[in-house]
Amino acid sequence: MGHVAKLAANPMALAQAQMNMYLDYMRLWQSSCQAPRPASDASPRRKGDARFKDDEWQSNFVFDYVKQSYLIAARHIHGVVSNVEGIPTSRRRRSTSSPASTSTRSARPTSPSPTRRCCARP
Repeated sequence: MGHVAKLAANPMALAQAQMNMYLDYMRLWQSSCQAPRPASDASPRRKGDARFKDDEWQSNFVFDYVKQSYLIAARHIHGVVSNVEGIPTSRRRRSTSSPASTSTRSARPTSPSPTRRCCARP
């Protein structure tokens, strides 16, 4: 039985994981609409994780929202993959950590952008 078949063999667990992810996104949306400041971290940064070290990721409302959304997705995907029986530990790490570190390096804010002017909060 392949890994996808093993994942699909328990549809209730998959549905619960999707519902939990949806609820986390709704909490993020709600906290973003209520406060003109960055939302609290959905997932604390691990030691040695330099993906969001630029100050813009915390101080800019839009970048903070993108960061929090990304962290929610990464945490839930990691949770689903880690609960599939039969996947070797080395493969689990590779499937959940490699894309995360490379995809945010290219999205890192390095200079003021047009969104900073139009989305700045007073």
